[in-house]
This record gives sequence, structure tokens and C-alpha cells, in this order.
Amino acid sequence: MAIIHALQSIQLPGLLPVMKIFTFLGSETFYLFILPVLIWCWRQDIVRPLVIVVLLNFMLNFALKEAFALPRPPAYLHWTAASGYGFPSGHAQGAMVLFGYLGWTLKQYWWPAFLILGIGLSRIYLGVHYPHDVVGGWTIGFMVLVVAIAVVNEIRKQSLVINAIPVVFISVFVGGMIPVLLPREFTVQIGGLFAGITAGLVLVQYYLPFNPAATFGHQVVKVVVGMGGLWLLRSGFLSVTPDWNLMNWVIYLLIGLWIGGGVPWCAVQLGWQKERPAPGLEAG
Repeated sequence: MAIIHALQSIQLPGLLPVMKIFTFLGSETFYLFILPVLIWCWRQDIVRPLVIVVLLNFMLNFALKEAFALPRPPAYLHWTAASGYGFPSGHAQGAMVLFGYLGWTLKQYWWPAFLILGIGLSRIYLGVHYPHDVVGGWTIGFMVLVVAIAVVNEIRKQSLVINAIPVVFISVFVGGMIPVLLPREFTVQIGGLFAGITAGLVLVQYYLPFNPAATFGHQVVKVVVGMGGLWLLRSGFLSVTPDWNLMNWVIYLLIGLWIGGGVPWCAVQLGWQKERPAPGLEAG
């Protein structure tokens, strides 16, 4: 608690908004925006494993929070909204996995390290995590990152040929078992998303000539149409369907399929892409 008080005593102009920006970069809202954009607009050989690892990391973080059941700091210290258990910090763990993987892939380390550090410190400064929550999140996230990199390297080295249909069934099974083993609102959502996004990515990889490279205008169109469809599925369907776990899981499955397969399908059918694959994100 002393560290939180010490950090919150630093009242530099603009520091609080900066910390809130950092904490937003580790939020679910940010992930729900950045992951679809990467799927629709960036190299699929990088994005596919990244998205799967990030989603699995979400599940692991939630399971660990439920298992440890350690409280957050007292509410009077909170300078931003927070709920649920404190250890390990999901923001710190997620930032380590997402930005650490991007840093490893791009062979750039200073800005991922800066973001990882800033997001973790922001959670302490804003009073919603103890220092050990953040350090625990960084540590667990780093272990997930190391395992993920090792698995990806092994798959690439072995040049494994994977049959698409069994992978789709496995993805749906894993996504369905998560809320069965740990029935919570979050697990219903993340389980459905995992099943849908993973199945969509695999089907696109094997059966659709999708190229994420496009003109700047087509990239904007993909993002606008994609986010519009995501909002319609999330807000529209959830508001008119019964609040049952199975129904909610199906809706998030559809959201995942839209993100992983629907928007790429529209891009192919409507010509929102370049003819030849490009090595990275295209803006024009």
C-alpha cells in the first residue's frame, strides 16, 4: 500500500491522463479493437499464432485469478474502474504477451518494453493493483510468451501440415469446454470468441485466398465494416436474445467467426485486397 500511496502522491501535470491511456492499452476494449484490425490488415503468418496465444492467455489469467482469489487494493485508492480479483494483473500479463510477441516478431524491443512497463505501472498508480499483482502478471505473461515462441518456432521448423477440419472441431470443443469447467460470464464470452476466431482463421488459411494487404481506402472499409458487424452482433443480438449461457456463447462464436472469417470473406468477394501478398501492413 505504501508504494501505491507514494506513486499517487506524484501529481505532475498530465500524469493521470497518461496513466489512463496506458491502462486503456491493456483493456478488453483495446484488445477487442486491435486484434480484429490485425487479423484484417496484417500478415496472417504472424497474426494467427498471436491471436490464439492472446486468447489462451486471457483464459489462463481468469483461471488464475479465480484460483488465487486475492483482493484488489481498497476502493478508496481506485482512480479508475476495476472489478474482480487482483492477482495476477490481467493488464500486465496481457501486455507482456501481446507486445512481447510483437517485439519478438518484429525484432524491435524498446517500444514493447516501454508499453509493457507503462501499462503495469499505470495499474499501480491508479490504485487498482498491488505491486505484486503486476509483477506476478509480468512473470506469468513472460512464461506464456516463452512457451508460445518455442511452440511457434517448432511448428515452423517441422513444417507441419495440419488438417483444417479437425482443428476447427478442436477449437470449438476447447471453446465450449471453458465455460463448462469454469462457468462465468467472462468464460462464456472468451470461450465463444476463441472457438469462432480460431475456426475462422483456420478456414480462411486453407480455403480462402485472403490477402490482408490493401489500399488505404480498402483497409479503412474493412475496419469500418468489420467493426460495424461486430457491434451489430454484440449489441443487437445480445439485446434481443434470452440471457442464457448457451445463447451468449453462440453469439460470441458468431462474433469470432465474423472477425476471423467473415470480414476476410467479404474482402475477397468484394475486392478489398491487393492481388499479391505483401510482407506487412499496407497503407496505400
